[in-house]
Amino acid sequence: MNLSDCRKLERLNHKLIEVKESPIAQMKAVKNKQELEHFRECFLKTDIVVNRAICWLNQNLEKEISISEKDFSDKVKSLFFEEGAVGLSFETIAASGKNTAFIHYTKADPEKIIKSGELVLLDCGGYFEGGYATDITRTFLAGGLRAEAGKKQKEIYTRVLKAFLYGINFELEENTTGFDIDKKVRNLINQDKPEGFNFSHGTGHGVGISVHESPPRLGPSETSKTKLLSGMVFTIEPGLYCEDFGGVRIENTVTLSENKIKSLTKAKLDDNLINYELLTEQEKVWLENYQKQSIG
Repeated sequence: MNLSDCRKLERLNHKLIEVKESPIAQMKAVKNKQELEHFRECFLKTDIVVNRAICWLNQNLEKEISISEKDFSDKVKSLFFEEGAVGLSFETIAASGKNTAFIHYTKADPEKIIKSGELVLLDCGGYFEGGYATDITRTFLAGGLRAEAGKKQKEIYTRVLKAFLYGINFELEENTTGFDIDKKVRNLINQDKPEGFNFSHGTGHGVGISVHESPPRLGPSETSKTKLLSGMVFTIEPGLYCEDFGGVRIENTVTLSENKIKSLTKAKLDDNLINYELLTEQEKVWLENYQKQSIG
């Protein structure tokens, strides 16, 4: 708004009517066919970036080349631009070891060398020509197939995975809200969480021109009690964190279509970190179906 229009509004005084819910926010929240097609293209590129970045790190570790968190972060950023990004959705989170416990770890440490067998948490996204943000998080075992995950690493990852699978396979009803999905995911992750670990953020947020948009929200607050509508785009991202150990987060961006949740994110999940004995038969089916359709 320019200054002239602002002054005109100020002169209206009592004629102004307060609007408690922005109609623009509602319009932004529901994406049309063209917007969703653009999102699919952008997330394909984002999945490629994540897979290439993880492969690059693991290949270097296999060659015993020292890679710091900052090296890894810089590589992720360069890969986004190689795939045609015009900017980043937010500062890339590239954390390893105990640093994975910090949810918004945006300053990758040039002195922290990533070790084979450590947990690495990568949270990243980019803007491509159409101007919409992407957002994904993958936690994985540094070193790839040559590394061996510890029992605790597998337990924490699998606990988060179970909640994630229920989130992306949530059975929608006519008036399902983000509050409903968060409640299911939060109850699951809190049921058997190990002592000292916490799920300390919402299950998800809307994604669009901004990487964080509202509506919709997926959380335990009143603001999440907004009906989810076909065409909305949002994340599902449960996590567990402990300062003395580290953290795990798995994040996919999804959309609603034909009253079902459909994932825009297709990047694979790390088989090295899954304890299949902790999964129910239904969870195994969901996981197998996801991995079959994934990229990487």
